[in-house]
Amino acid sequence: MAKRKLNKKGFTLIELIGTIVIISLILLIIVPNITNMTKKAKDNSNKQFIENVILAAKNWGADNKDKLPKNQGSFKDVLVTLLQDEGYLDKRDLPQEEGTDYNCVRISDITDDNQSKKQYDYVYPIKNGSCTDEDAAGYTLTIRGYKEGTNALYTSGKWTNQNVILKAIVIKDGSEITPTGNYSWYKDSNMTPFLKGPSSDYIVKTKKSIDASYSFSIDSDNNKHSNKFGVKIDKVKPTIEPLKKGGDIEFTFKDSDSGIMKYEIEIKTASTPPSIEKYVGNISNIQQNKEKKISIPYKSGVYVVKVWDDAGNVAEEEYSNTLSNNCKIEIVEGNLGENDWYTSNVKLKLKTALGINKKGLTISGQAEFNNKDTVTVSQDGTFTYYGYVDNGTAEVGTCSKTIKIDKTPPTTPVLDVTHSYNSTLANGSKAIIYTNGDWINKEVYLTDARWNSFIGPHGSTDSGSGLPDDAHAYEISSDNKNWTKYAYSYSNNLYVIRSDGTHNRYFRAVDNAGNKSAVLTKTIKRDTAAPTCTFKATKCSGTTNCAASSNNYTPGDWYSGSVTTYAACSVTSGSPCISTKKVTSTGQDNNVTKQAQATRHVNKQGGNVTITWYVYDEANNEGSCGAKYIKLDRGNPTCKITVSTGCGQLKAGKYKYKKAKLTDVKDPGGSGVNKTTYLDQWWYNNKSTSGCASSSSPYSQASFTEHYCGEYNRKVHVKATLKDKAGNTGSCSETFYTNQGGQC
Repeated sequence: MAKRKLNKKGFTLIELIGTIVIISLILLIIVPNITNMTKKAKDNSNKQFIENVILAAKNWGADNKDKLPKNQGSFKDVLVTLLQDEGYLDKRDLPQEEGTDYNCVRISDITDDNQSKKQYDYVYPIKNGSCTDEDAAGYTLTIRGYKEGTNALYTSGKWTNQNVILKAIVIKDGSEITPTGNYSWYKDSNMTPFLKGPSSDYIVKTKKSIDASYSFSIDSDNNKHSNKFGVKIDKVKPTIEPLKKGGDIEFTFKDSDSGIMKYEIEIKTASTPPSIEKYVGNISNIQQNKEKKISIPYKSGVYVVKVWDDAGNVAEEEYSNTLSNNCKIEIVEGNLGENDWYTSNVKLKLKTALGINKKGLTISGQAEFNNKDTVTVSQDGTFTYYGYVDNGTAEVGTCSKTIKIDKTPPTTPVLDVTHSYNSTLANGSKAIIYTNGDWINKEVYLTDARWNSFIGPHGSTDSGSGLPDDAHAYEISSDNKNWTKYAYSYSNNLYVIRSDGTHNRYFRAVDNAGNKSAVLTKTIKRDTAAPTCTFKATKCSGTTNCAASSNNYTPGDWYSGSVTTYAACSVTSGSPCISTKKVTSTGQDNNVTKQAQATRHVNKQGGNVTITWYVYDEANNEGSCGAKYIKLDRGNPTCKITVSTGCGQLKAGKYKYKKAKLTDVKDPGGSGVNKTTYLDQWWYNNKSTSGCASSSSPYSQASFTEHYCGEYNRKVHVKATLKDKAGNTGSCSETFYTNQGGQC
């Protein structure tokens, strides 16, 4: 029997391509529409939910009028969970939106002054704010969250990868107030405060992740707490694990905290010309996003995989099955300093081609398949690591990476700062070392200028990457923030202190890796202003020290005792006064002294003494009180009365008389007799109007020089009392008889 041949012919290539094109066009039309429909349905669902929440809040308000806000402008926030728990609203997951609080409805009293019936406004959700918890006391406690560093508003319960600043807000009569006393902060359901103090802020910090709620109370009412504010922080990146399965490559994305939200896989194929394929996906089911597996066709090329979690952390990995020798070692962590040196621990990762069966990462030069693909190097030094891979063939692929690590900073430099540059100093040097922190009234050079060269900071050592030459190894700063390479220049005020005040200069060494040494600080205090000198003198009796006396002496006045002088030093700014003073005196002992003395006693017998006091500050500036003149006269004035006879016109005719005349007036102390103080007195035996006097009282006159007496046989006593300008007194007297009276 003859066999019938079957027609085994299939689709042609053109037919297959045409079919694929048609299907692709259909997908391009359908997929966007499905996406838009899904989004529109979600938006409509949220809109309907918002309307239901507001209606539920109105019904709750009608049943709880005593809990509604009572004053115009005040408000009450009602939690959505309360509306659900009390049966006003069906339970469902709340919408999520950055900067928006879907947790409560805000009911505000908007009653106008002309309205007798209460009017309320219902707002849901709350934009750019968060829920509060108002009580009958009329004040509200709420928490506002901000992302540290950006100050962007943080929504309660929303995942973030930044620290969160919680601000305790107290509102009374619609305005934020700052109550007195302390704030108590609580975490989760624990009603024992973990923090108590005057600050209204608390920063939630973590290095990895945290999921907790916080509330606070104030001293005035510790029984009342704010609403709970949820904080979710996740700083850990998702992980990516590739696995080749037959003709596919499967990627497993994991994130145990905030969860996977989005992924992107880009394939750069090894075809000619190369093409790029992308796979992008969003994960909407938050409850199932801790782990996600994605399978795509295995192709020859480079895979760049990015994964985002809900907190905003991004993980990115690159995989290739076209690597040279099927492996590559990359540095994935480490601080790169200068000259290819790393200044921190370095983490190495072995990148292998997809489909590799065995791998190893080791510091030895021998092939070792230890299945390690990461290593962290923490020691200083130069190291070479080797990667080994085996794809199942007889050939072993190798790769290597050499790293240099120097985490150790150089030692602190030293520097002798100098002043008073002079090429003729006696000890052979050209400058004097400045003592750090001392006051000085000269220029100070931020260099050691004692010898033939200007020496800058030096002496640092570094056992790792080493130091550059001295011209590049050291830096200088005036504020410990902005640094420049040290290069001494006399014309640069960074290196020469010329202005008064306190100046700091900072020095450090920098090694070849960029590590900085500890800072050497030099504090220079310069003051060129003279201190103020205040002169004072007091009168003394005898030779005692009268510095404490309140009987002040005015320079230039004559005085009959001794005088104690002293000087006081004062400054308004700059270096303080010191106890050392200098005083010069002329006319007494012509001495000059500079010592810690308090007074100078002037006790000259008579004459002028010139005193000049000088005071000093710590910078050795000199202030002068100026020349002061001390005039002392400690001697009594003297005189004589000379009696002579004569004939002259006395009364009605010429009579014989005796004349008493004041002569030889002297003042040995030098101040001079003050003539307005002359006093002359006359005594006689009995009253008579014929000659000597007309009164029984002593006769006196202001300017006595001589006196005539023509009475016969009368006893006359003459006395003159003198007073000099210093107050010293003296007198002289004479007694005689007028026994030759009668006419002549």
